[in-house]
Amino acid sequence: MNTVKGLVRTKSFWIFIVVALLGGLGAIYPIPLLGVIIAALTIFGVSLQGAETVRAQKELDRKHASVLKEIEHAREEAATQHTEAMREIAQARGDAATQHTEALQEIGQARKEAAIQYAEAAQEIKKARDEARAENLLLKAEKFATSLMEKDELVNEAVALCPDFRQREYRELGLEMSAAVIGNVDYIKQMYLKAAGYHFDPPYSESRLDAEEKTFFTDHAIRYLEAVRKVRQRVSPWT
Repeated sequence: MNTVKGLVRTKSFWIFIVVALLGGLGAIYPIPLLGVIIAALTIFGVSLQGAETVRAQKELDRKHASVLKEIEHAREEAATQHTEAMREIAQARGDAATQHTEALQEIGQARKEAAIQYAEAAQEIKKARDEARAENLLLKAEKFATSLMEKDELVNEAVALCPDFRQREYRELGLEMSAAVIGNVDYIKQMYLKAAGYHFDPPYSESRLDAEEKTFFTDHAIRYLEAVRKVRQRVSPWT
């Protein structure tokens, strides 16, 4: 149907119709020069058909070129969009990698801070426990020691746990040992023996210092009081 419509629209089609009609008329009536007219119209129709064919081919070529141009344009747009998409993907990957790195750094920093806080908390807990144990040892030394030498042992154990008590306790021990050397008596042992029911009169032979105790108290009294003096002068603590 489209072919018929295309033929009807051409000029050559109608010329060939005229040629056919003239040919039919010449077959019925002998008209002079009719053959020449038919021949001329046939030649003209063929030429016109050739020209129309050339125009049709040129139009077809133009449309084909236009389609090819549109296809090329579409390809260029697709390539541009692909390039843009790849660039955006690369940018997104770069941003994601940066964010991942930053997240890892933040996690690492948080872990370090948590570790530091945990270590500080553990240290505080240990310090609190050591202080509590030291307080118990000092209380035991003050209330339940049976001799000055036993008190000295308990105090040194408490000071090892909590060095903050060193100056105070060493000063007290130094003074008590100095008094013991001067009085030649272990007053803690004396009070313990009295509490246990021992009754004795001066010179309190049961609590009198022997040579070893006197030497021990003398040496330690000097060391403790010297350590306290150095701390007060901010030189260095005794160890």
